[in-house]
Amino acid sequence: MAMLAGGLGGCVNVAMIQIPPAAPYGAEVAPPSVSDASAVDTAYRSARAWPRRWGWGGWGGGGGGGGGGALADIRAGGADSGALGTVGIVEGRLLPVRPGTETSKEVEREMRSDIAMLIAARENRTWSPVTVVGEGRGAYVFTEGPLPPQLSDRPPHWPSFTMKFVSGSRNPLIASTGGGPGAPGDTISLQRTWMAFYDAAPGTQSRGLAVVLPGIFGTPWNVIDQAVGHLRAQGWSVLRLVAHPSRFTEKATFRISDSADIDEQAKLLAAVLSDRSAECAYAVEAGVREIERQRPALKGCPRLAFGMSGGAMVLPTVVALNPDAYVGAVMVAGGCDLLTTSVLSNYSTFIDALSVEDISGKPLGGPRLRALSEAYLKVAPLDPYYTVRALASKPILMVHAAHDLAVPACQGDLLWERAGKPERWVYDVGHEILFFQMSSTIDKISDWVEAKFPASQSVHQADSTAQPAARPHYTAQ
Repeated sequence: MAMLAGGLGGCVNVAMIQIPPAAPYGAEVAPPSVSDASAVDTAYRSARAWPRRWGWGGWGGGGGGGGGGALADIRAGGADSGALGTVGIVEGRLLPVRPGTETSKEVEREMRSDIAMLIAARENRTWSPVTVVGEGRGAYVFTEGPLPPQLSDRPPHWPSFTMKFVSGSRNPLIASTGGGPGAPGDTISLQRTWMAFYDAAPGTQSRGLAVVLPGIFGTPWNVIDQAVGHLRAQGWSVLRLVAHPSRFTEKATFRISDSADIDEQAKLLAAVLSDRSAECAYAVEAGVREIERQRPALKGCPRLAFGMSGGAMVLPTVVALNPDAYVGAVMVAGGCDLLTTSVLSNYSTFIDALSVEDISGKPLGGPRLRALSEAYLKVAPLDPYYTVRALASKPILMVHAAHDLAVPACQGDLLWERAGKPERWVYDVGHEILFFQMSSTIDKISDWVEAKFPASQSVHQADSTAQPAARPHYTAQ
């Protein structure tokens, strides 16, 4: 690493960061109500609303966004120039790990390797001394294990190839206050997203590319496998996030005193939550670019977005980065207002990604939480509360559980209303039962997709003889 940094004309420190534990919490309060006349209603359409990444030109001010320009400028950067990050082909089998206070040598080795890959791909090769840190407590990462020795030993749902998107950013809590890297002591946070690509089933007429976004930690695996299988059988090639970006579940704690400025705290919360959602969108765009490099016939093909639970919650923001590329969406157990959803969810202590407490460490609830949530929505243009509008006029199917506590049903209702009340199926069950019975629901969803998106003659005939993925431009050794 020292040789690499010196060769690029700069100085870089590599460090692991550990975030101190915080008390778990849970709360039940009424969701906030925000006027449709909010000034941020269409702000997601501007590049200023999207957080910068290390290597993306200069660094802007408030909210971690910056610069002018259009969303096309962000998409044009892509993985090839290192403007948002870089993509590498994963040659081993993915093994999930959630690092604790003790990090295995394998996790640290891969972290250092990925930092090297990120540095090699940067657009600007000179910089002042910085510290690059790996993911902290609560992050969800993967290491690479050996592949099964024989192709016949691999399960039928094995992907055609697997990718890893690697990016770097300033801490969103720092970036939200303005400024930029360049001064000694700046800290760049490594972030990684693992993705899998599946060719459409042999002999099918191609419909395009389906982007599948799973629940937190990539769950439920068996249901996601079924969805991928159904889509491939219909002629869709599939880009699947194996899980949300590594820092999506990293622990973040906010303690608010009675005298705290609610508006200021809301900005900090919006910076963290927007950064996490934006990274999902950046990973998908970079993944699509790599797929188009590996499968040129898929370049510019129509995309279908398919999200479940936590994946359905970020789906609107993924689409909002490149709305013209998508023809429609399926959202299962989705919701909006990420702050309120995180606090109300009965999974909050299990996921343990966000704590909002008063100064004594008790859960923030009642009118104060409602006021904080309303202030948050005024400064969070990348929340699905707004970005779901990017799906306007496109076919949308929503599937909800009437008694959902994981993604509270009231937040699902709100998303449906914000989307213009598209077609929706509501089952009289809770979150878990909704997914337990998903085997039969997937068949109905497939029929809906079949009816809404017939096979196109404009894209190639799906072919099982597609060549294996070539190695990427930048590969960590």
